[in-house]
Amino acid sequence: MSSNKQQLNLLVKSNDYEDINFSIRSSTVLSKLFQRYCERNNIKPEAVSFLFNGTKINPDDSPKRLGMKD
Repeated sequence: MSSNKQQLNLLVKSNDYEDINFSIRSSTVLSKLFQRYCERNNIKPEAVSFLFNGTKINPDDSPKRLGMKD
């Protein structure tokens, strides 16, 4: 399997909502995950920020670009 196609299991943690696991390809832009998370919690995307290791994630970032692991 190509590393571009590698599936990762990512946990989105929140202070206000339940933690949610997502399965996503390492090359997928994270805006898709953001959208699914917001839809699932019925919140507006502009009302939240997503962080990885304390740094804000850009919607066009991918898990591979950020060095994310399961």
